Amino acid sequence: MSLNLVRDRWLPAVLASGRVERIAPWELTRADDPPLDLAPPRHDFRLALLEFLIGLVQTACPPKNVTKREQWYDAPPSLETLRQAMEPYARFFELLGERPLFQQDLTLDPEAHAKSAIPIGALLINYPGDSSLDFFVRRDIETMCPSCAAMALQTMQAFAPSGGRGNRTSLRGGGPLSTIVLVENLWQTVWANVLPLNARDVEPAPTAEGLPGAVFPWAAPTRTSENGKVFRRADGHFLHHYWGMPRRYLLLPVEDHARCDLCGDEAEVVFHQLIRRPHGYNYGEDWMHPLTPYRRQSADKPWFSGKGTSYATAYTNWLPLVYGDSNGLAEPARCVQAAREDSADIANEYGLLAGGYDMKSAKCRGWCEGSFPILPLDGEVVQDFRTEVETLVKAAGMVRDNLTKAIRTAVVHTSNPARSKAFGSSFFADLSASFWADTRAAFFVAARELAEVVKAVASDAKVKQGWARALRDEADTLFMRVAGPELTHPDHARRASKAFNEMRKLNQGVYKNHLGGTITAKEAA
Repeated sequence: MSLNLVRDRWLPAVLASGRVERIAPWELTRADDPPLDLAPPRHDFRLALLEFLIGLVQTACPPKNVTKREQWYDAPPSLETLRQAMEPYARFFELLGERPLFQQDLTLDPEAHAKSAIPIGALLINYPGDSSLDFFVRRDIETMCPSCAAMALQTMQAFAPSGGRGNRTSLRGGGPLSTIVLVENLWQTVWANVLPLNARDVEPAPTAEGLPGAVFPWAAPTRTSENGKVFRRADGHFLHHYWGMPRRYLLLPVEDHARCDLCGDEAEVVFHQLIRRPHGYNYGEDWMHPLTPYRRQSADKPWFSGKGTSYATAYTNWLPLVYGDSNGLAEPARCVQAAREDSADIANEYGLLAGGYDMKSAKCRGWCEGSFPILPLDGEVVQDFRTEVETLVKAAGMVRDNLTKAIRTAVVHTSNPARSKAFGSSFFADLSASFWADTRAAFFVAARELAEVVKAVASDAKVKQGWARALRDEADTLFMRVAGPELTHPDHARRASKAFNEMRKLNQGVYKNHLGGTITAKEAA
């Protein structure tokens, strides 16, 4: 059995009919029952496979300019056109057989390292180590089919976290956040993230002789990183961003008719083990992945990739993910910047998918994923829009802080230590999460209205008034939900009532100072 990741049907996709079927990459543009989305057995695989397809199309057939990009968005190329464009690169995408093998070290000797082979489940980022006490992560991933092994390999190389001595992080650091422009079908989603060749720093694929190493690191002897040796941007090619290989792996296929522990399909050739060696590519800070947002602490500091923290997909982070910030310390992913420059009739169809692993050093705390709108705005009004939206977010943060302080005052007291014990740090973290989740819809209503306001150079008073009311209502609701019983308790009512009134007074100051005084004393009563 062989599996070529360009030629063969291995990608599980949801079709327009609702069926799930495996497709080849060159079938993205099929007209009969077109693929709408990917349907892999794990959430993290989906984002990694989208990155795989974007990288493949960026390598094989990038548009010359924005005009060409918009043409293929509306009228996709034929299957044959896409297949012919990808075919010259197919030899670099074999998973089994003679090397080079996709995302696997070219020179590792399977016989020399056979005794140190590890379980195939180690390809999964949240797979527990031998000493792990995490009972909530499956340990029974003992068999993978070739398709799932390819997905796991792509995911690990794209999102590689800290992994012990010599096990390098991904090209964009450990636990990176990925942001993908999302559209209603799979081809449009992939194509909307492919950068035109006339964009800054974008390069076409080199000739065949220049592909090994510079573009496809698994096709040349690995540039190992003993003693901290660094692989700089100048040492590679622009397309290397999509094909980074920080980890040194070699899969060990066996002929063993078995069922895959991930997807449940049966295969004649499967994987139970792999070889892993340290000191793969060690990427320098000068690599900036086109599908990842970046931040810096000040204008003279280097950029670092956005991370997949548990709050990364909250609306408080929406502005820097899509538009950057007003002080130039946050930069959206290159794919998002390019999408915002597309014509309005196309850009109006765009959304944003953001996802990544929430990592604490080498410990995986979970996969985080969320979606956001993208509002088409030209360069002249973006700065005004940033300023206005930052005001909304700042006001929300202050109201949340006042709410937390009031509830802490009302319910955490020494007269009832057993009850107070229930209100620990995790409770207040959940309270904050509820506040952000419950105000999300109102925030995006306000953001859309502000977009129209700044384009029309009109007054924003009505929009801010609506946002102030939404914040007031949510703060009052959450206070009553948590501390309401204190208001009727004979021993605690005074304390709780004082806390509630103080919260309202502080929030009134927020509305006045940051949202134009839009909640009157009568409304706040």
